[in-house]
Amino acid sequence: MPVSFDGIFVGKSYDRKKLASFWGYQTFHAIAKGVVTPAGTPFVILFITENKQASSTPYVDALSGNFLHMEGEAAHGSDRRLVNSTKDGSEVHLFHRKFHHDPFVYEGQVTLTAYNLETARPSHFTFTLQLHAAAKISYADYTENVESLLVAELPEEPSIVHPPTPKKSTRGETWSYNELLLAFNLYCKTPFGRLHKSNPDVIALAALIGRSVNAVSWKLVNFARLDPALQKRGIKGASHGGKGEIEIWNAFHENWEALSVESETLLANLQGLNIELKLESEENTSIEPEFIPPDGIDRMSLVKLRVNQSFFRRTILASYDATCCITGIRVPELLVASHIVPWATSEKHRLNPTNGLCLNALHDRAYDRHLLTVTPNHEVLVSERVSKAFTNPEEHMLLTRFHGRQITLPKKFHPEAAFLKRHYDMFVEKQAN
Repeated sequence: MPVSFDGIFVGKSYDRKKLASFWGYQTFHAIAKGVVTPAGTPFVILFITENKQASSTPYVDALSGNFLHMEGEAAHGSDRRLVNSTKDGSEVHLFHRKFHHDPFVYEGQVTLTAYNLETARPSHFTFTLQLHAAAKISYADYTENVESLLVAELPEEPSIVHPPTPKKSTRGETWSYNELLLAFNLYCKTPFGRLHKSNPDVIALAALIGRSVNAVSWKLVNFARLDPALQKRGIKGASHGGKGEIEIWNAFHENWEALSVESETLLANLQGLNIELKLESEENTSIEPEFIPPDGIDRMSLVKLRVNQSFFRRTILASYDATCCITGIRVPELLVASHIVPWATSEKHRLNPTNGLCLNALHDRAYDRHLLTVTPNHEVLVSERVSKAFTNPEEHMLLTRFHGRQITLPKKFHPEAAFLKRHYDMFVEKQAN
């Protein structure tokens, strides 16, 4: 018989052999891939295994409440079919399991709600589960019902640090200012592809504020819908959200420095930590050159300075997936959160992530000294002074070979064109002198 979902029921378990036989395939190998597109049908069938065998390609896939976060094929063969599923009338059906030795559970149809197409790595897709018509429930009820499942998925000895006194559950209540403040803080410091319930940081924040893990993940995706960088790439995130999210988004953009310190201090207090000791325990908190404080600075001002630096660095590295936007270097210890407009000359935009680039230490130094620049069109230009000074191939490999190339744009918080132009104009001026 042709592939059909008549007789396939939501919530029931199936293995590939049973499905292959039901659909008339001679062997299950015809449906052994993660993305199956039966010829002559409108169906796209997803077989998602979260915890894969060691011999399998380690794609990062997770079903987070009614969100499915998945990576596409490494060869990108099915990317276009998934993207076009919202336009060509395709039905996308999801079979999901936690472990490779388990049967799949049919979750029903899903709808593509966000995607990020890549070339050098697997693309990322977010689908929203279409709750079965006979069992439609409100989102608040849904998070109530899955709470026990979410807790059951945590390891017996979680690697996260819970607060000394867990907050009473606030499920169903309107999000408070402090909760939204903490959620946006986490949104800033989290790569776009990790806004899901399997992320330990999402789990930790949910425990701190007494929300379900699912609700926190949902809130992060709601913030994503407000990000112009994601909107430009056609990523809509969640299609709706609350007024409070917009207010917090605007508040941060009006005063990044104050809100960064406020949110980081609040987070440390909820964790039962002294913020100074917390900074000491975090990696990469040594003060970078442009953050070196003036002589005689008082202790609290120094703490704020270090909080600001840590927040800015984590936000920039998260936005660029911890990758130098010029060279592609992915070693965090070699990466710098570079300011486009210098920290000392623009107080309002010191912590604004659209005033940042992720560069390795060498290219950060060259950028700071205007030996290279990035144009408002994201093209790398290297100073003629460098070109003339470098006379052998080894030196060429360091800087000049990147002249004329495009930077890799971040997933979030695209560099502001006006800031890039200020740096570019200074670069041109120094070239002329």
